[in-house]
Amino acid sequence: MTEGQENRPRRAASDDDRSTPSTDAASPTGGRRAVDADASSAAPTTSGGSPSSPDGDVDAAAKARRGLLPEPVLQADQRPARQVRVQRSSSSPTTDEARNAETVMLPKVTDDSPAPDSTRPAAGTAAAAVAGSAAAAGAGAGKEQAAAATSHDPDATNVIPVVKEPLAKPEPAASSGAAATTGDAEAATAPGVAAAAQPNPWARPGSASASAASPGTAQQPKVAAAQAAKDPAADANEPQPPKVRRSRSAGWAPADGADRTRRRRVIALSVATAAVLLSVISLVTFAALGPQRGVVAGEPAQTVEPTPPAVVNADSLMTAEEATKIDDSRDWTVRDTQPGRGSYEPVCIGSDPNLPAPELSHWRSLEATGDDSTAALHIADAYSTAEQAEEVYDNYLAALGDCSRGGTFWLRNGIEISGLGDEAAGAVATYQSTEDDEQHSVVVSRTGRIVEVVDATRTKDTLDSQNIVDALAPAVNRQCNIAGGLCASGKLEASDTAPAQPADPQGFLVGADIPRISKGVGQWGEGAISDSVDLRTSQCVGQDLADAGGSDAEGQQMTMLLTDDTALPDNFGLDEVVISLKDANAANELRDNIVESLEGCADARLTAKADKVGDDLKFDVGDDEAVGAAYTAEDKVDESQATNFRLGLVTVDNKIVFVQATNVTDDFNFTDDQWRAVVTRAAERSV
Repeated sequence: MTEGQENRPRRAASDDDRSTPSTDAASPTGGRRAVDADASSAAPTTSGGSPSSPDGDVDAAAKARRGLLPEPVLQADQRPARQVRVQRSSSSPTTDEARNAETVMLPKVTDDSPAPDSTRPAAGTAAAAVAGSAAAAGAGAGKEQAAAATSHDPDATNVIPVVKEPLAKPEPAASSGAAATTGDAEAATAPGVAAAAQPNPWARPGSASASAASPGTAQQPKVAAAQAAKDPAADANEPQPPKVRRSRSAGWAPADGADRTRRRRVIALSVATAAVLLSVISLVTFAALGPQRGVVAGEPAQTVEPTPPAVVNADSLMTAEEATKIDDSRDWTVRDTQPGRGSYEPVCIGSDPNLPAPELSHWRSLEATGDDSTAALHIADAYSTAEQAEEVYDNYLAALGDCSRGGTFWLRNGIEISGLGDEAAGAVATYQSTEDDEQHSVVVSRTGRIVEVVDATRTKDTLDSQNIVDALAPAVNRQCNIAGGLCASGKLEASDTAPAQPADPQGFLVGADIPRISKGVGQWGEGAISDSVDLRTSQCVGQDLADAGGSDAEGQQMTMLLTDDTALPDNFGLDEVVISLKDANAANELRDNIVESLEGCADARLTAKADKVGDDLKFDVGDDEAVGAAYTAEDKVDESQATNFRLGLVTVDNKIVFVQATNVTDDFNFTDDQWRAVVTRAAERSV
């Protein structure tokens, strides 16, 4: 059978002589229901129920297709102008597949299930044999049996036009018992295997066929299969129902394919976005609240300041091994270590209740072998801020300048230090006891918010200041980082210098600059400074100091006071006069005149004499050079009585400094070294 014959609807042989007006079969319809509607709206019928000619044939054909009338007769010249290909398939194609292939898919009809009255198997390449008869027939009688299987069907000649409307897609049929072919004919299901009884989706609603079992498994046409393989995606303009695979436990599962991929991407994107937002919120919260902040349930959030680390403890202090640098000829041991300040008060510094209290303090005492009581005290104080520590250091520095706290001491000299923490300084003072004098070397250092004090002492002679600084450096290095300050540099230097200038008085001696005369007793103090000079001095000076220097000179005077010394002679006193002249030359000229008078006093005067004590004094005071000398003088009152003086004068720039101790005796007097030290200190204080 040719291809054209396959696509032509069958008709009975007796129908060739019947004349029926042709119908426009090529016109597309709106589906089965549209055909029914057209049939109902056709030309009116005759009284016998038959359609009138020529429109009556169309009505009869439509009713015949609906099973209401006998089948119509179609002449050869009345065949549809458009060939329609009818093929049965094991599954219903999609709308696009049916449209593209222009093939109407009909369900398969079996012998044990009555064929729907709205569809009949075609006589072309897609005709399906009944399962029982096809298995029994031979290969040679296949076509006859197929024709016999369909000839008895009164609706075999029905033609279903191509429908351009979307077709509902039924659930896919099981493929376990079906075998599809790629030729013009397809194999039926195996004999004895019945399809699942389901309502027929292709039958006319309300008919007997609609309630009958669904046709067997259908096969997808080759054209539709090829199109599906070429373009597996559904038409984007028409929604497609997703394939749903239901799980056994939950009863449902997400859709497969592109929809599932899209959902997975959305879920992954949502999870990633949530993670990023959580990280950002955590960072912002951490930055805003900090690691030491917290909230108590039921109470408003409160700021909790971080607890400062324990920057000072026993490990921060000088060790016995480090103390050997103070004097390596001795063995050093730790005598005691305690938190707080204890009862010890460093020499010259003492304590000041007006200073900020340290947050942490530790102290340690160390001692060395020998008979000269060599020992050291190390105190470390940590303050809340570096500003507080700096305030304390400045206070200690001023205390080192006048050594007015911590007892009665004679301030011997200051210590200039470089390379130890942020700043450091020191002083050397002597405690004049009733027995041996105690020599104290005090070093103060600040690194960040920690202030440290070391008081190293021994009897007889003083300790080397450089050795004390070297011994303190390791402790400073242990504290500098956590205290937020500088560490000890590789080059530490310490040298003796003038003490720091006190806040008051300015330009004059202080009590600690003058040694005690009686051992273990007495204390010197400063008197008021007068802007006029009224001093009775030795005849050997040669002039009245009140008028010295002429009208351009300005003189000031201060009297020092000694208390708590019962050995003090009558009329004893110590006075200092500072004369400021117009320039250094005028000051040097006045100094030379006084020195000439002192050194020639014995020859010029019969009742007075003066003697020079040691060599001339020459030393640097800041950027200037100080030049002068120290003397002793005696003025006879009579042959049995005399007034003894200690005199000294030094010029510094445009100033001349004159120092006099009046009415000294053999039992109450300074030593030559002490007096020279007092004159030198007076020059140092004048700038």
